[in-house]
Amino acid sequence: MKGKGIWFCMFLLLLIGLTGCGKGKSITTEESFEPGKVSSIAIESDSWDIQIGKSADSNIHVGFKGSSKEERDSATARLQNGELAIQQSEPQKSFANQVTLGKAGTIKLDLPQDVSLPLKLVNGDGDFKVEDVSFSELTIENDSGYATLSNLLVDKLNVLTKSGDFKLLSGVYDQVKVVADSGYVTMSKVQAPRAEVSASSGEVAVTGIQESPDLAIRTGSGDITVSYQENPASLSFLVSSLSEDVTVRFKNASYTADVPARKEGMVGAGVNRLSVSSDGGTIVIR
Repeated sequence: MKGKGIWFCMFLLLLIGLTGCGKGKSITTEESFEPGKVSSIAIESDSWDIQIGKSADSNIHVGFKGSSKEERDSATARLQNGELAIQQSEPQKSFANQVTLGKAGTIKLDLPQDVSLPLKLVNGDGDFKVEDVSFSELTIENDSGYATLSNLLVDKLNVLTKSGDFKLLSGVYDQVKVVADSGYVTMSKVQAPRAEVSASSGEVAVTGIQESPDLAIRTGSGDITVSYQENPASLSFLVSSLSEDVTVRFKNASYTADVPARKEGMVGAGVNRLSVSSDGGTIVIR
């Protein structure tokens, strides 16, 4: 009984400490910017969630809602020399900071529908969602947050993510490049003439896509699934895995290689290209 009492007291002290540490300076602000004065946007967030969506008017809006343990302003939006810099920082992370008891805050960015600017997003461990907006270039560096991009119009998308699931849903892109260390990478109903996806240990699923000029996917140990909306009409393909577990289910395909570890051939004239490879994952193409 005495041992249980000691452990119970320790638990209470830890809970009180975490609760006390969780309190901080409350932050609720919103600022507006004229699009004509903004030539690029940069977001850097240590821990807050990020939401980017469509503005209800013709201005760019930046909002912060959360709390910080820092006395100084830890969430700021500044326009300088045409760059709108949005930043949230928590320089010192204690043990209590690392224990998840709910998100500390949210950064909200609303963009007019007719505005297409370059955006660079550097994310720590917060989750982020981007939907229903346009970018001339979208660059994402993600540490461990979960990401969802949906219904976007983007000329060039570059993503580097260490961990956390990454979802690319709907949308039209001229060029896509996604590099992931771990976590699931999902692309669904995305239109992209040129797309390159690589993952060291996570799985990759590309579904509901249309035939495109160039699609390349590679994983280390993760499985790969690719499914087209319709059977390709003119596609050359090379699919291989050291796992010797490769399946290709195209109608009217002719093969130059058809063994468990490698499927190579074409449908029709083979104008478009599909390249899929894995060091150890199972691959299914249909």
